[in-house]
Amino acid sequence: MMTIPAEKLFNEIYKLSDENPDSLLNFEEEKELAAQLLEKQKKHVTVMQAINEQIKQLATNKEAAIVPIKQLKADFNAIFETYKQEYVSLKELLLTMRVSYNTERFIAKQYFISENETIILNILNEV
Repeated sequence: MMTIPAEKLFNEIYKLSDENPDSLLNFEEEKELAAQLLEKQKKHVTVMQAINEQIKQLATNKEAAIVPIKQLKADFNAIFETYKQEYVSLKELLLTMRVSYNTERFIAKQYFISENETIILNILNEV
C-alpha cells in the first residue's frame, strides 16, 4: 500500500505529541481533526485514481466523445483542489502544535530561571 503525504504529516503530529508527554497542552481535538483529514485525503486519492482510470479507458476508445473526458477531468480537478486545501490544514495543525510546544518549553524555562533568581535574591537580602 502506498503512503500519501498526509500520512507523513499525521505521523509527525502524533510523534510530536508523544515526544511531549509532560506538556500541559492538550491537542486531542487537533489529533482527532488530523485523523479525519487523513481519512478524507485517502478517499480523495482513491477517487482521483478511479477517475484517472476512467479517463484512460475513454481515451483509448476512438469513438469516445471529448465531453465525458472533460467532465471527468473537471471532477478530478475539483477533488484535487479539496485535497490540497485539506493538506494545507494538516500542515497548519502540525505547525501550530510545533510552535505551541516550543513556546511552552521556552516559557517554562524562563519561569524556572526567574523563580530561582527570585529565591536567591530573597536569601541574599535576608543577610
